[in-house]
Amino acid sequence: GTLHQIAMVYEERNRYEEALKYYNQSLEIEREIGNRAGEARSLYQIGMVYRLKNRYEEALEYYTQSLEIMCEIGDKIGEEVNLRAIKRLKEKMDKKKAK
Repeated sequence: GTLHQIAMVYEERNRYEEALKYYNQSLEIEREIGNRAGEARSLYQIGMVYRLKNRYEEALEYYTQSLEIMCEIGDKIGEEVNLRAIKRLKEKMDKKKAK
């Protein structure tokens, strides 16, 4: 929806707090109307913002929630996108621990 699009604009401009505000509003609406696919997309995007902010634990939580919904609704492409994001994130987390 529109809130999701506004959030993406803020994310592209590295204005992460504003992006999170709009993604969270979008997430709330998707949950209220029962749009599981939209909920999963919002969760994924929130995870991306946290990854960009180097807050890897939070990012992992949101990616995992998104993945669970994608599996539940049978969205194979969404599952693959989430699995790749989780793999990359875990690699970053391992590198951070190794330092």
